[in-house]
Formats: sequence, structure tokens, C-alpha cells
Amino acid sequence: MTARLSIREISRRTGVPESTLRYYRSLFPGQIPTLGSGRHRRHPEHAVPVFRQISDLFADGESREGILRWLKETHPDAAASGSAAASRVLRMSEVQVSPEVEPPLDVSGLPRRVPAGDFEGFVASLMARDRELMAMHRDLLE
Repeated sequence: MTARLSIREISRRTGVPESTLRYYRSLFPGQIPTLGSGRHRRHPEHAVPVFRQISDLFADGESREGILRWLKETHPDAAASGSAAASRVLRMSEVQVSPEVEPPLDVSGLPRRVPAGDFEGFVASLMARDRELMAMHRDLLE
């Protein structure tokens, strides 16, 4: 029988807060393996790496659309109850992108996490990046 894990148990295993896991579940309905509904909603064991990977991808700056694309490619049958073990979890860097697809926004200059005590510096870097993007859009429109 497949283990049926609550959000609380998945939170303990992944270190991701319960509220964040619920948010991921609402962002990607039908893409995260789920058993049951309402208060009795549980997740099979193979949902743990899916939640962990979603968290890692968001932390790496991946967009919702990029993560959804990844989920559809690597876990097409995720919503099926009682499905077999999840396929190997891929990093976005391992996914082959065709040359005609425009690469995602470069966020390499932005910090991955807010350094402790440097919130002002973090916000300043976001604002500087925003100004660069606005200038690029203005140039494209002209």
C-alpha cells in the first residue's frame, strides 16, 4: 500500500513550510500527486521530491510557467492516484531547450536569498534590475 502523507509530514521531510506547500498545490492543481480531497487529502511518497524540486526551482528564480512546463514534462501522470514511483527529478539545467525558444530572464546578478541584515541592498538590486528592464522595454517600443 502506498504511504499517504499529510502536508505536515511533507513539510517535516522537506523543510518547506506547510503554507508554502499548500500554495504550491494550489498553483499546480493536477500536477502534484494527490490522494483524496478536502481535509482527507494526502500525498503519495513520490510527491515529496516533487514538492522539494518545486521549492528549489522557485529558489533558483524559475518562473511559474517554467516549473509548470517541467512538471508536465517529467510528471505527466502526477495526478493519477496510485501511480508508480515518480520519475527521476531533473534540474532545469538538465532540460534541453530548443534554440528558437528565448531563454528566460537572466537573474544571475540577483542574490538567491536575502542576506541577513542587508534587506536594503537586496531591494536596491531589485530596483536596479527593474530599471534595466524598463529601459530595455522602452528601447524595444521605439
